[in-house]
Order: sequence, then structure tokens, then C-alpha cells
Amino acid sequence: PTQELFATYRVQPALANEGRGSSSGGSSSPTGSLSDGSNPQHVSQLTTAADTVGNLLQNHHQGFLPNVRQQRAAGYAAIELAQAVRALTAERRAGREGLWVNSEGSSGERGCSGRHLFGWRDAMDIVVKWRQLSEPADQVVWVDLLTQREFEQGFGSHTPMYSGQTKCVRYYMNFNRAMSLAKECLLEKGHAYDAQNCEVGLGSDDKQEAVRRAKTALELYTIIGQDSWVVVPLHSLLKEQKQEQQHDNATPTSNGNIQSSSSSSSSFKRVSDVTVAPGCIEGTRLTLVKVPNQPDAVEFSIRTPVTPPRWKEFDAELEYGWERLINAMISGNKAATAAAILCYGYYWYNFMPLARGTAAVGYTTMLGLFWAAEMPITQPIPKDYQVDWEAILARHPQQFIERLAQWFIPEQACPPAPAAPAAASISPSSSNSPMASPRSSDAGSSSGKGQHAALIAAAKQLPDVESLPAVNQALGTIKQRFNALNGPDAKPV
Repeated sequence: PTQELFATYRVQPALANEGRGSSSGGSSSPTGSLSDGSNPQHVSQLTTAADTVGNLLQNHHQGFLPNVRQQRAAGYAAIELAQAVRALTAERRAGREGLWVNSEGSSGERGCSGRHLFGWRDAMDIVVKWRQLSEPADQVVWVDLLTQREFEQGFGSHTPMYSGQTKCVRYYMNFNRAMSLAKECLLEKGHAYDAQNCEVGLGSDDKQEAVRRAKTALELYTIIGQDSWVVVPLHSLLKEQKQEQQHDNATPTSNGNIQSSSSSSSSFKRVSDVTVAPGCIEGTRLTLVKVPNQPDAVEFSIRTPVTPPRWKEFDAELEYGWERLINAMISGNKAATAAAILCYGYYWYNFMPLARGTAAVGYTTMLGLFWAAEMPITQPIPKDYQVDWEAILARHPQQFIERLAQWFIPEQACPPAPAAPAAASISPSSSNSPMASPRSSDAGSSSGKGQHAALIAAAKQLPDVESLPAVNQALGTIKQRFNALNGPDAKPV
């Protein structure tokens, strides 16, 4: 955090019951409750379920080590989110407007008093707060809650795949797909952008052919000749729905032509520092930059600046996606619900609204939503597979759905495909680009296979989420949540 953020931060008043009890997380009082006032039986029930769900969060690829505390936090978050969604759908089924919640703790309400209807950001707040508690030193912060200057300048994530002569141990597995997508976007637009957001044209046909033949980051950098980036355009389901409404509202003129009730849009719309095609929003940026003080060394990475205009578009997209998935849950259509959850996850991953933790929060959210829809996920993440990158490197949510349908989606839900995007939205090379093939997440050894089978068996035995104690009551204070994350054997420092 910057000094500017510290200077503007307002310390929240402590809750009245936060200081009660001893510092030990595992001791019990004579009345049978833990020292922090929580019910040990309820905490045990929640922890057993949370650990089972949290284990599903583990990536089975080099560089990703298990973090039991963060996995347990993800499990608690999935339970609390699923219970909140169940409460929301119950209110809607009863014909009421929705679930009313206090505004003080909502990141979207910025500390205002009063009440508001539970929306997509309230759902994400549940998961984000658990991720913050799992490691308080991590800067898991909503980008729009940074200082106004930082937000307007476009604070963004930066993840290298290849830098100089170094292959990033975690993310180089995505290099070939990302390089193919970068060349596709570059050839489609006919230009990249430089550090000043000015267009860098390709020029001659020979140069375009050289781009097609480029295999390495250095080859592509040499062709372009300077630091540059391209943006991945994402198909917008919200804009698609609005275009359909405009078409339905169109009226024939006296000469028989169709006139829309709204003015037509221009060929391209400027969002942030780039132009995107109609029906699209700005995804991640694939960047090529020279590594200082190293000859023939470049960095190939993804960067996702979160600017106010981009935030506004993704906020609307996620609000629309949230309503779609809640309505699908209420209808009881499991196939439509599964598709809506994955679409929601797809836009969350591409949004990257957190300074850190977007990927873990996104996957935890999908686990919780499927559990709320009575379709708990039972499969671990396949070996050498990264769910967030599946979304980042897909230009349409249907591509994301199709890839996860190979292993993630429960058998009782086979989601229907959304309407096919226009030819300009996805080119043939994009839909046929190399993709990760899911493989079993066990390591091939007898112990690995045993752990894999045990995890699936445990996940299949998960109870209905409403049969578990309510997380917001059983773990209603920060102290209770810290103690639950630490476990019953934790010792005071």
C-alpha cells in the first residue's frame, strides 16, 4: 500500500464483543463453548465441509504449493456464499424483491449507512473477505477502493509468462496459446499499441506474413520493432442482449426499411485507451517489452489495467450475469444454471478487479454457486490446468464453458450453448487454437491416485449446504473466524 492510501484510510471502530475471551483459539469454556463464544460442534461441522471443498482449489501444476489455511478459508467462503444465495433465491421465490442487507460492510456502498438489495458485489465480498483473513499481509483489495489517482491511472495486474531467458515456472504452460492469440488479435486489427497508447501499424503484407510465422516472443518483438501490446476483445452477452432488444423494438418505415428505436453505434467504440468492436468489451492485454540491460531479451506477459471506463462496463456485465444465474437457479433448470455460473466466472476472471487474489476468489465463487444450485463440484482441477487462464485466453464465454465441460460441470448439468457470436467476434483460428487438454490430477503414483480418489469420495459426501450451521452466525466475529482458520490445535503467539 502507498503512503497516499495510508493517509486516506479510515480506521473502523472495533466491535463490542471482539475483545472478549482468551487469545487461545482451541480452549473451551466450562459451558461447552469455545473461548471466543463459538459452538465447537458447529465449528467442527463447518471445518470438515470447508476443508473438503477447499482441497478442490489446489492447482496441480509446478510452482503451486498447497496452503491449508487459504484452502480452508475458501471452503468457509463457499459455504457462506452458498447459504446467502439460497436465502436470496428463497426471497425471490416468495415473490419478494430480494435479500436486503446492511450497507456498512459492503465494498460497493463505501461505508454508507442503510440497507440495499444483495447483488453481485455483495456475493463477491463474502469470498474476498475470507481471502483477506486467510493472509492479512496479502494486498487483497478492490481496485476501485484504492486512491482515486491510482484508480484513474489504471492499476493493473501483471503476470509474465516469459522474461528474458526465463520461463515462468507457473505460467509458461500458457505461452503457446497466448502467443497464438496475440498474433491473431494483431493481424485482425492490423496494429498494436505502444507505451503511449498510439497505434503501431504492421504495414506491408510481408510484415503480416512474418507475424504469422513468428514462433518466439523475440521473433514477434523484432517484427513489431518496439514495446507493444494488443488487447483481447471479449464477446459481451449484455451487449448482445441489448442488440436483440433493439432489433425487437425496430419499426418498419414507410419505404419498408427497418429503423431502430435507438441510434446506431459507430463501427468501433473507444474504451479506456483502445478501440473495441461493437458487441465486445476490453479483455486482457498481451504485452511484449524489451528487458533492460539484456541483449536479445524480451518479456511476454498479460497486463490488465482496471480503469474507471472498463470498470463500468464489467460492473454492468457482472450485474447482468448475476441476474441471469439467479433467475436460472429459481427456474430449477440445472443446465441453464451451470452455463450462467460459468459465464459469470468468465467475466470475473477477465475483469481482475482485485489487486491480488482474483483467481482464487473466482474459483471459490464457482464452487459456492454450484453448491447453492444443488450441484456440488466433486472433481479436482486436472493436472497442468489453470482455470483462470482458460477464461483469460478465451474470446467468448462459450469457449470457456466448452473447455470446463470436459471435467468440471456436474453430470446432471449439460449447459446449452449461447447463440453463436458474429463472425467478427471469433475468428476460425481462435476457436481452433490450441487448448489445454485436461488430465487426471493424480500424479500417477499409488499414493497420488489414493489421494485423488479420497478427495472425490469426500466431495461426493458433502451435505446440503442448508443442513450446515449458518456461517454468518456460527462464525460471526473476526476473532471467531481467525480461530477457525487457525484450527483447534493452534497455540497463542
